[in-house]
Amino acid sequence: MKLFMKSGMIVDLTDIDPSCITLEDIAHNLSNSCRFNGGCNRFYSIAEHSVNVSTTVADKHAKAALMHDAHEAYTGDIVRPILEVIDDTDIRYLRRYFNVAIAKRFYMVPSILECKEVLESDNTWLHIEGALFFSKWEKFEHIDYAKYYPRIQYLKPEAAKKLFLERFSYVQSLHV
Repeated sequence: MKLFMKSGMIVDLTDIDPSCITLEDIAHNLSNSCRFNGGCNRFYSIAEHSVNVSTTVADKHAKAALMHDAHEAYTGDIVRPILEVIDDTDIRYLRRYFNVAIAKRFYMVPSILECKEVLESDNTWLHIEGALFFSKWEKFEHIDYAKYYPRIQYLKPEAAKKLFLERFSYVQSLHV
């Protein structure tokens, strides 16, 4: 099975070649994919979410935080409630397979994409976004929601893509 990407790359799902993974494809696809399976009251892309996650971790984890959902550029976003009710062995394997290829392509240790700090920031943003978009979402006392809400800009896909690419350039320059 093959995925055809905007860049012209063709990704073989049975043998993912890291050289076929492009930052342009990741930024493009994530900027066109809406969080919460499109259930938001306004368009809010996975690319913008990823940038937000990357701004709330230490510099040494910023690139991993930015790329933590990069596999979704290839696998699509399967929201957590769905993953909890299906036999997700295949999709989890495919995500790990892509994470390894993405990590190799962008010079990261694959496990960094799932390090504690990145996962905690991603979960914090999940609750911030969930509380913003869904009136029945449970709020937690330890999260200062007002501090985070101004960071959500509801960018259109082209602007989200540009922001993602700019953030990647910045975190790449950190050399940490």
